[in-house]
Amino acid sequence: MNKSILKLAFLLMFFFMACGLSESERLEMEKKAADSVAAANAMMDAAKEAARVQAEERQRAIVDSLAKTTDSTTVSADTSSAKPAVKSNP
Repeated sequence: MNKSILKLAFLLMFFFMACGLSESERLEMEKKAADSVAAANAMMDAAKEAARVQAEERQRAIVDSLAKTTDSTTVSADTSSAKPAVKSNP
């Protein structure tokens, strides 16, 4: 009877070891999952930062291009200010 209890305990221990993860394996898997989530968050933050920088560069290019163009309203106002002299009829 003593041997059968020992065999049963051995089989139960083997069964639990074969079916489940040990504490250290479980902690290691949780750490890997947390590291993976942290890496994904870091990649998302980097992508957001890159998009922000790209948008700033586009905005700067637009502002620069607008600053380089001549204002057509100023040019037309300048040409209209030179009026011909009015001749008087004697």
